[in-house]
Amino acid sequence: MSDSHGMAHGGSWDDLGWNCVWYLYTGIVFAMLYYAYPTLAKIPLFFTKEYKLVDAASNGQVETVRSLLAQGANVNWTMGEIMGDPLTAVYWASINGDVKVVELLLEKHADPNIATKSGYTALTAAAELGDAKIVRLLLENNAEVDHADKAGETPLMRATSGGHVAVVKSLLANEAQVDVRDTVNGNTALMIAAWHGHLEIVKLLCHKADVTLVNNDGKTARDLALENGQTECAHYLLTQARSHDHLVHRNHVVA
Repeated sequence: MSDSHGMAHGGSWDDLGWNCVWYLYTGIVFAMLYYAYPTLAKIPLFFTKEYKLVDAASNGQVETVRSLLAQGANVNWTMGEIMGDPLTAVYWASINGDVKVVELLLEKHADPNIATKSGYTALTAAAELGDAKIVRLLLENNAEVDHADKAGETPLMRATSGGHVAVVKSLLANEAQVDVRDTVNGNTALMIAAWHGHLEIVKLLCHKADVTLVNNDGKTARDLALENGQTECAHYLLTQARSHDHLVHRNHVVA
């Protein structure tokens, strides 16, 4: 409470003490950030609706997010200019698996395709983490299913590496390209699945994948499965390779 002259009265420890602790804490954090990022001194970052939105989204504060969006906060504001990495509210919410926050942001036309400096989008992150609900939400809101990060890896590759079957199914249902190769090793999603021994995913990918493709080392998915002791995957891929060879031979004879 305050009187007509604006003087404070009646502050309890809960109200005043914790506020003091909070201001001390934030003051130290701000000082550290200003030292690390001198450009912060020119920008009233921590007082903007946009910064508060990213902060609330990263902490799962649904009602705060709702309120800031209602106040007109820019849903696609990023930390790029200040922190050097264009992290968005929907990116953070996707990482945290906050379905409600992601829904609120997407309803306000959050762009799920804004990528970090590593090339990660919200979909890349959600796919790698195996969050099928978030992946479906993002795909329903125009997330680029084949967006490649700086290593040339797509969300399908990331989901495959983690063995996330439900996510792989969602990505394939949305026409994810299966024979894309990463830019580091030339591996495809099938090669990654075979190496890790994710048999169910290998079977899913084989509906569309070319089992005869080789990576930069001249190895097929089956070669990689054998190399890493994934005998079930290697056996299955052998049957697929034989089927492929038979089909090619038959088509050649017909031609």
